[in-house]
Amino acid sequence: MLDLTPVSRSFLFDGRTLPDPGPEYAPADVLRLYMTQFPDLAQAEVLPATPGGVIEFKKSFGSKG
Repeated sequence: MLDLTPVSRSFLFDGRTLPDPGPEYAPADVLRLYMTQFPDLAQAEVLPATPGGVIEFKKSFGSKG
């Protein structure tokens, strides 16, 4: 039998686990929500969720001109 129980999500950024503000928010919306607390998220990308429901925000480093 296929288990269709929703997986709870959590978000990981810079070694910190951030709680899910709600399933109605897409991961990109969650990133924008947490940007006020963690300005480094402005330069982060959203990685795909793991099977355990962990979505990582990874810092992306741009090149300096």
